[in-house]
Amino acid sequence: MQEVVDIPVTKGNEAEVQHGLVVSVEALAYVALLALALVLRVAELNSVPLMPTEVEQALAAWRVASPQASGDSVVSHSALLFALQSFSFTLMGGSEFAARIATVLAGAAVVISPALFRDLLGRGRALLLSLLLLCSPTLLLTSRFSSPALWSMLLAIVTLWGAWQYWQKRHSRYAIFAMVMGACAIFLTEPGGAILLLILVLAAFIARKLSRENRFSFDDEPEAKPILLSELPLQSGLLIAALVVVVIATGFMLYPSGLSAVGETLAGIPRGFAQPNDQPFIAFIVSVYYEPFMWLLSIITVIVLIRRGEFNFVERFLFVWALVGLVASLLFVGATPEHALWTTIPLTVLVSRLAIALMAVDTRPEFWHVPYWARWIMALASIALMCIFTMALHDFARTLMHSPDGTLTSINFQLSNLILLAIPVMFLIVVSLMVTSLWNTRTALQGIGIAMLTFTLITSLGSGWVASVTNAESPMEPFHTETSSADLFLLRDTLFDLAERETSGFPTMELVVEAPQNSVLAWVVRDFRNARFITDLNEARGEPIVLISSPVLPDLGGDYVGQDFTTGDSWDLQSLSPLDILAWWTQRQAGFVATNSNMLSTALLWLRQDVYNGIPMDQQFRG
Repeated sequence: MQEVVDIPVTKGNEAEVQHGLVVSVEALAYVALLALALVLRVAELNSVPLMPTEVEQALAAWRVASPQASGDSVVSHSALLFALQSFSFTLMGGSEFAARIATVLAGAAVVISPALFRDLLGRGRALLLSLLLLCSPTLLLTSRFSSPALWSMLLAIVTLWGAWQYWQKRHSRYAIFAMVMGACAIFLTEPGGAILLLILVLAAFIARKLSRENRFSFDDEPEAKPILLSELPLQSGLLIAALVVVVIATGFMLYPSGLSAVGETLAGIPRGFAQPNDQPFIAFIVSVYYEPFMWLLSIITVIVLIRRGEFNFVERFLFVWALVGLVASLLFVGATPEHALWTTIPLTVLVSRLAIALMAVDTRPEFWHVPYWARWIMALASIALMCIFTMALHDFARTLMHSPDGTLTSINFQLSNLILLAIPVMFLIVVSLMVTSLWNTRTALQGIGIAMLTFTLITSLGSGWVASVTNAESPMEPFHTETSSADLFLLRDTLFDLAERETSGFPTMELVVEAPQNSVLAWVVRDFRNARFITDLNEARGEPIVLISSPVLPDLGGDYVGQDFTTGDSWDLQSLSPLDILAWWTQRQAGFVATNSNMLSTALLWLRQDVYNGIPMDQQFRG
């Protein structure tokens, strides 16, 4: 019989065991979030064609990675993305997956970036923040469509972490690290990188001024240490930052022309204030369209924190960041949909404060005992009522959309639509009063808050996936009002079928392309080294294979057989009627006028009759 020996455990050992268990569970949670973030971003990544906003950057990198590629060199607007895409193209070849994989990894890094601030925010709040970022539709869309704006946000977050570490530990290496990351955000990403860092500086300055005792402190403690600018290693930090920028921009000095991308980035800053985007205020529209609950919950968070006297420096900084980011997105008229991150990120961090408060257990003594499951019962009831309200709202939105002349007077209102909208609201009020009378008001509010937060996570995740995959070709998504068509894959397969027949599968056949050298058609023919780009259709007369983007039927001087392919679609938000807004917001639908304002773009592939008949090119006679 085996003897059982009791091993004494001291309090110190017990604390170490508990601490180790907490860290391991937390690490597993972050690993799970990282895995989910990668799955959501990698899945179907290669099935969505590159958008027009992605093509020019990808072509710039592809023509450097593959010197035999057709077309002239294109100047990149983002040195960092240019370097990363050139590397991925060299390893994996030219594909949509290779063009986007680096940004996918950056998006996953942003999702788990709150782990850097776990000591400042708290471990529970940092973990909840990662969950909120995982479900953010704006972040998911930006990650899947290779936007340099995501890199500027990631570098700005890391810059904040370096500055905070320097503030806490006073080690010069953290200051140097922050300066290097900040320089990369300004010079290597995109014009909005400099704007974003300026937003953060202004937010920190204004948040300090708003402080009750005018102290720069993360916790408002009286013994907060002042910032000593004299301690900053400016000379060494700036020197290292300049060296890193040059090395990355030139590809370790292997591509000196890469510095032109830095010049394009800097030139884009004043251009962004002078040249408006085709869709005005698109960054603000995208933020409100995809993150409406974040705006609502963040406002509730600020109000609650102010009433409870817990509006400390971190929350002030985030609040001002969102406000300054909103103003910047309106003033920076060249802002793109990806710049919605300027407001989405700080709003999400603010909401995480409310989320952790909703999960906390109230330990205050009460006359009536409140069971721990009471708020969850309230939350389940609230979620059910929210689902019913949403279905009724969708039906009401479709009614508004079907106005014949776009006015309220011509709408056939049904009383049942209004009743279905009112019933869930009335039931929610009744249930709240019952929970309040049975337990307390805090339990009812916690349940409603948990329900709103859960409903936000579910709907946001679905909204992001639909916009980035299911509706990737729909220009009615405000994130991409100009899209590429999946027919581009069919066009590319058709060209390779021709190459299989004419040049034994090698993409060396002669091909004339009437399209800009930075267009989606240029990306389609990227592997065809003998593709020749023209601007005048007269140069295509008599050529065996001609690909044109012009909608008119050309005179090519002979008998040709052609096939048309849809290359993309575009839509103008200004064609939207006010009555269509609700249906467009909830279901991506609009009335007849707005729906039919889409502008399809097509390409025509023409084969000379002898090529179409299958006569090998080396036996063809050109009359």
